[in-house]
Amino acid sequence: MSEVKLSREKLLQGLQATVRRRADYNLILVALPLESAHRDAPWLAEALAAHYVDFDRELIRRLEEDNWDEHVALARRGHLAPGQSLAETVIDDVVAALAPAHPVVVGNPNLAAFYQLDLGMALYPRSRAGHCILAAPGRVRGQTLLLHGLYPQTGAGFTPVWELAQE
Repeated sequence: MSEVKLSREKLLQGLQATVRRRADYNLILVALPLESAHRDAPWLAEALAAHYVDFDRELIRRLEEDNWDEHVALARRGHLAPGQSLAETVIDDVVAALAPAHPVVVGNPNLAAFYQLDLGMALYPRSRAGHCILAAPGRVRGQTLLLHGLYPQTGAGFTPVWELAQE
């Protein structure tokens, strides 16, 4: 696919074709319109019969279990490492769910921007086990998905990067 901005139909066709074949690394970056990303990512997972992971929901759950008030206080002082560490556990769980015949869609990764995480870079080397689709609100610039139009999410120079056109 030479185009980057695709209709729902073309995006779904491209994703279906891509997940049918395996490569050494299987990360796909998809930029979604800000206004509808919260609906589009679960739709993609359902349309692909993929497992859906709501990144923010999982990270917030872990922050609450660990000690929400302490994480908030640390973040206010600019200490993001403890939250970043918990985000790594969410990433580890995503990777554990990867399987050759069953893709995973990671959506709602807004806290990745707050915690200064490049989820694409974290998921790329781990995508050997199966297809992982990072579906995030933003836009595409070159081979980079810009979360919220600002925060780069990268894979590698040959990672598919597509953008769902606003309809």
